[in-house]
Amino acid sequence: MPLHFPNLSHLVLTEAIKYHTYRALMGLLYFCPVLESIYIPEGFETYMPLDEKHSIWSSTPVCMLKCLRTVTLKNFHGYSSEICFIKCVLKYACVLEMMDIWWSTWVRASKEQIMVRVKKELEMMKMSSTACVVKFS
Repeated sequence: MPLHFPNLSHLVLTEAIKYHTYRALMGLLYFCPVLESIYIPEGFETYMPLDEKHSIWSSTPVCMLKCLRTVTLKNFHGYSSEICFIKCVLKYACVLEMMDIWWSTWVRASKEQIMVRVKKELEMMKMSSTACVVKFS
């Protein structure tokens, strides 16, 4: 019998998201129907072959459709896997109120260029939640 977390409302991930843990995270979300917040303090690993058309996004977890209100992603570098995750959450999370993205202290030289590129990408997409605020810190 699969794990089911019917009362889990806040999820904190304690290690960086890697390809295999990304799949596990997405699988876990299907069993957390009342999840309201996700906190990812360690960010994502450098390279993961993901895009918005990846099979992992072929169906949407119930929590994204009905209750996910906040996502905090720290240690952000602007990797394509991070951007894919952000875009997909913004695309599918219908009641999202806040996407809080914290830049890594290791992003220095091209931070401004990356920031401009990421903001442009996010501005061009259609978000499910019209009340969502995307904040970069």
